[in-house]
Amino acid sequence: MASVLKPITALLLSAGIVLAGNGLEGVLLPLRGSLQGFSEIQIGLIGSAYNAGLMLGCLICPRIIARVGHIRAFTVFTAIATMSPLIEAIWPVPGVWWVFRGLGGVCIAGILNAVESWMTTVATNANRGQMMSTYTVVNFSSVMIGQQLIGLSDPMGFQLFSLGAILFSLAAVPLALTLTPHPPAPRQPKLRIRQLYRVSPAAVAGAFGTGLANGAFWAMAPVYARESGVPIDLVPLFVSLVVIGGALAQWPMGRISDHIDRRTVLAGLSVSAVVVGLALLVLGQGAVGWKLGLAVAFGFSIMPIYWVSFAHANDLAARDEAVDVASSMLLLFASAAIAGPLIAAVLMRDIGPSALFMHTASVHVVIAAVVIYRITRRSALPPQQRIAYQAMPNSNTPAGFETGTKDGGG
Repeated sequence: MASVLKPITALLLSAGIVLAGNGLEGVLLPLRGSLQGFSEIQIGLIGSAYNAGLMLGCLICPRIIARVGHIRAFTVFTAIATMSPLIEAIWPVPGVWWVFRGLGGVCIAGILNAVESWMTTVATNANRGQMMSTYTVVNFSSVMIGQQLIGLSDPMGFQLFSLGAILFSLAAVPLALTLTPHPPAPRQPKLRIRQLYRVSPAAVAGAFGTGLANGAFWAMAPVYARESGVPIDLVPLFVSLVVIGGALAQWPMGRISDHIDRRTVLAGLSVSAVVVGLALLVLGQGAVGWKLGLAVAFGFSIMPIYWVSFAHANDLAARDEAVDVASSMLLLFASAAIAGPLIAAVLMRDIGPSALFMHTASVHVVIAAVVIYRITRRSALPPQQRIAYQAMPNSNTPAGFETGTKDGGG
């Protein structure tokens, strides 16, 4: 195992530090905005700006990496990312936060694209599964650690913003010192939405619906938790429990979807997400213990949906189309994730914080309906013709999708 991970130790360390900083900022900004008196729509636009930055970064960052190399590009992205939380601390103004959270999204996409495309070239058929499993553990663990760092200081102060900047800056050090040779530039994928729809309408529904629901949840969950009676010191735990639920779901849901129709798994997960979302919707104020428990169930339900949809699309697509299919899925996810936070914010403003789960439940009803309809229109693919599901972190970069689709990924 040590020999497998040695070439990517610096990559994993740099990625983990970045993801911890991003996990901290992802909870800190909506929580601080809520405490600062930002409206729900203003907070929702912070999430929309970040997702817009991710989408833009996935389109332009591979070109930057190809031009200057992985290490130089990584250093540039971390330097710019370091600037964002510092400026956000100096000017806690919605418009400033929209701009710099969006810029941070571009940088995060570039950072993870550099890491994941580098891993793609280092991995072989024999060790790819071990590498990606380790990366998944690092991804989930780092995000949860970053979210919990918010307990180190008062969200109304500048210290947590400074800590986020320190983490982004520190992330450049391991990769800058690595002796591993530079990999070739990542391939620029082609976006083919119509072709993806012809291949699998169910996968399109899964990708677009997940963007609408998950984009809204991650942007507005701290606001929901605080305004629905969760003590402020437990808000990061509420969000982290969703991540834990998603991590727990990856292996069993992947294994099940390898043996039965993936669309059945998608429909089941979507129905589960509806039930858990409605339970969170009706709890209202208080019931903190129930909310924390349901957070795990919610993460278990929502987080595998994208990757099961992704695996289903790859089952039906030609092998040489895998990267293009993945990039098209990403575009659908990201475009919906831009709109999702704003839709949820409007509902939360007009109805109350629990309306966040009215939004997610409605989206998952539609996903389930589309998938069930598709089950009646096309026979299931035999298990021996499917590409094995491989658990992957939801890092949302084309490189990550390419890593997950080569040589039997899924």
